Amino acid sequence: MKDRTARLLNRLVSAELPISIKALSEEFQLSARTMRNEINELNDYLSQQDFPLVYSLRGKGMKLQLNKKEEEMLLATLKADKKNEFLNREERILDLILAIGLAKDKVFLFHKEEEFQVSKSTVDEDMRRIRELLKEYGVNVLSIPKEGLILRGKEKSIRTMLYSIINKAIGTVSLTDQYKNQSLKQKIIFRYIPITMISKIDRIYDSCISASEDNYYRKNLVTFTSICIARFLNKKKIENTIWLKRDIYTNKIIEVFVETVFYTFGIKDALNEFNYLTFILETLNQQDMNTSIDWVQAQLLSIQLIQHVENETHIPFSKKEEALQEGLYQHIAGLLNRVRYDVQFVNPLKHNIQKDYEVIYEAVKSFAPVINKLTGNEISQDELAFLVIHFSTSLSELNQEVTYYYRAVVICNHGMATGKLLSENLKELFNI
Repeated sequence: MKDRTARLLNRLVSAELPISIKALSEEFQLSARTMRNEINELNDYLSQQDFPLVYSLRGKGMKLQLNKKEEEMLLATLKADKKNEFLNREERILDLILAIGLAKDKVFLFHKEEEFQVSKSTVDEDMRRIRELLKEYGVNVLSIPKEGLILRGKEKSIRTMLYSIINKAIGTVSLTDQYKNQSLKQKIIFRYIPITMISKIDRIYDSCISASEDNYYRKNLVTFTSICIARFLNKKKIENTIWLKRDIYTNKIIEVFVETVFYTFGIKDALNEFNYLTFILETLNQQDMNTSIDWVQAQLLSIQLIQHVENETHIPFSKKEEALQEGLYQHIAGLLNRVRYDVQFVNPLKHNIQKDYEVIYEAVKSFAPVINKLTGNEISQDELAFLVIHFSTSLSELNQEVTYYYRAVVICNHGMATGKLLSENLKELFNI
């Protein structure tokens, strides 16, 4: 008997009163149609074992009437006959997200219906909830003919989303505790991130960082690194932005850790990926980040804010993405709590910033509702001006890199040869 059918049987056996189809559907997170199919399968099983069947009491619900001896015999038979584990809605959603984000093979919904043994309407509801869930990460799920389900969004956002989903699924449990009371959610995770990969990265942590330390930082670092390696090996790479190596932010221990991980998994010629991962692992070790949830929020806000301001102003801030994201993350890490508890800083340069960088300020201001919703409070104009400073600094750097050229037309009545000579003479004197 399927695990889900077994749980349904246990529920009906323990119920003193009839239970409606609607109540059972909500409890087991299945459609009414799938629940009726489950009851039919359950009755087939009960019939084969010569037990009373589940029946419907008009206007009340489903009921299974057993005497004490029948109940004991049925539960004993059930214990011996239990074979398969079936997923509830929360577990199905976890499996679907990880399959779309990390599986090597293409993911099609009709395959998942067969795998989960649920109806199309049940999986459609799962997907509706997934799309709603992923909105907060700036990630969409698309269904493409012959390609199946794919994630659409910035690669940084997708990796942050996967890290957040996995962290919420396992709670305080380390992914490396695979041999002790392995939960169903851990089993789902290990389907898409092999435990052999996680164990290798954990051993590299032992050799490069600490063999005795066992804390949230270790768990978070191993988890995020595993996600990045799995995505990269599936040819899902960080966008081709310039993540320059800057010694001021480089932690040599982290650098050696990432070098060893890349060597272990045969990753070569991936400087962009290397610089990105070292930067992210550094931010995971921030002392003012109380939980992984705070880290995810700060990372997402910095990514989303850069993208929003670039879209609003048409200034290519992504060319300075590493430096800008680093500065914004450091600032937002403290900003969230300041706004949340309304202890916001006064900015003496606020009026100058609003005047001199009006376009950028208005773009940041239009992003304010996202911060307000997240913190439950309203961010002040002073704090908005502080955020603008990070963008104005990047704008100044961008302007210094711009080379300006004159555009000119040479008209000469002595012919083409003389005209070309004059053109070359002008180029010697000016940027034309």
